[in-house]
Amino acid sequence: VADSIGMANGIYSSSNMELIYVAASLEKKIHVYKRDTKNNSLKLLHSLNIPGFPDNLFINDQDQLLIGGHPKSFLFLLHSLNSHKYQAPSQVLLYREPEKSTYIFVIQEIHS
Repeated sequence: VADSIGMANGIYSSSNMELIYVAASLEKKIHVYKRDTKNNSLKLLHSLNIPGFPDNLFINDQDQLLIGGHPKSFLFLLHSLNSHKYQAPSQVLLYREPEKSTYIFVIQEIHS
């Protein structure tokens, strides 16, 4: 199991259950783990920097990760304390695993 995650707020697995994605809200990162399907151990593959607080995770039909989050961290904090007084924007990001030949991670904003 993974240790020392700054407010693990969302978790999701790839459709083949080999990749585990964890939203670390306080770190403003998504941690991507490789899962050993024989013994369920996890190995950290990489951590993705996210603009703002990542929150909810979801895998779409193309096995791409959708990240629901809050781009204005301070406004989100105020909103969580008093939602009637403060509004906070949200956004949805699309993450695609890199092609093995390029190793380029793609994070694209698809809604804000």
